[in-house]
Amino acid sequence: MKQGFLTTIRVLFVVYMTVVCCLCFLNLSFTEEMEIPAYIWGIPIDKVVHFVMFLPFPILAIPVFNLSRRNTGLRFWRCLLIFFTGIVFAAATELIQKYLILAREGDLLDFKADILGLASGLVLFFIFCPPIIKSMRESSLY
Repeated sequence: MKQGFLTTIRVLFVVYMTVVCCLCFLNLSFTEEMEIPAYIWGIPIDKVVHFVMFLPFPILAIPVFNLSRRNTGLRFWRCLLIFFTGIVFAAATELIQKYLILAREGDLLDFKADILGLASGLVLFFIFCPPIIKSMRESSLY
């Protein structure tokens, strides 16, 4: 069962990364025809989408990359590595949009929303996922 959980998380991570790449790189002109509000709670909707899009990254990446070893110092550095990997991924998506995809535009504020989503996801993982961390520590999972 635990190996099945790990496999499920890994598959979800691959699906998640695929969806993020599709959302970032495909021309989604059909959204212009939809009646989407420009702002939600005074925040531009595209910034909210970027925040939500990057929120799951650390939540899925931490179990996938087995970052729950008992050594607290190493766990801290590994989680920092996941966070910075997410930042590099977010920067890459914005740079690719800016320089390689003519139909899309890279935006520094989108990148900031991505980072905020990554940081929030990391905090949410450690607040709400202690049972997952505990089960990840069991040697039978890996």
